[in-house]
Amino acid sequence: SCNKQVITVKEGKNVEYAMATFLDTLEERVLTKIENISQQISNEKDVSNLINLTTLTSALLDILNKTKNLRRT
Repeated sequence: SCNKQVITVKEGKNVEYAMATFLDTLEERVLTKIENISQQISNEKDVSNLINLTTLTSALLDILNKTKNLRRT
């Protein structure tokens, strides 16, 4: 099993609700990742690892921003 969440929208069902549910889950997971990385950054001494962690944080923040933009459309 791949543990991927599947949202099935049957004809006549609310697509907006399915999208909102998906975005809620995605935002929750991204925020959890950002919190975990933030803790790692606090303890990291190696500059190379810090660069990788901050790059990853930036990418996750971009995803978070895109989910906020999708909600507005």
